[in-house]
Amino acid sequence: MPYVRASNAKAIAAAPAPKVSARAFAEPDAAQLSPAALPVPTGATKEQIVLGERIFHGKAAGGTCSGCHGSDARGGAQAPSLVSGHFFMGDGSLKAITTTIVEGVPRPHDYEVPMPPKGGASLSDADVAAVAAYVWAIGHVGGK
Repeated sequence: MPYVRASNAKAIAAAPAPKVSARAFAEPDAAQLSPAALPVPTGATKEQIVLGERIFHGKAAGGTCSGCHGSDARGGAQAPSLVSGHFFMGDGSLKAITTTIVEGVPRPHDYEVPMPPKGGASLSDADVAAVAAYVWAIGHVGGK
């Protein structure tokens, strides 16, 4: 039997338009993510950032970062954006990023896929320091 609306039923109003707020942190464009244009965290070097970018993209040390965080580091279904200025683990400091890389993320807050220690790669301490410097740099480009 088909549904028949009662004569005294009120029409349902449309849902209100979603409220969109301006972000205080603008995600950087590709030019801003070039190792040459990135800021250098205290205690790191430009050379580390260059190496970290290579490791991130799997061009050195067997890095696997871009597999989950995306080739543009903007994240996806498996892992968060690293350029958004929002840090899911820690406070965004170089030390916190280093700790996250070394320990991994066994129980991510908003993602189903855990990150193994060192992203599952056999990274040396120098490799970890380079990736951490790169991740810090790309996470601090937009003015956070």
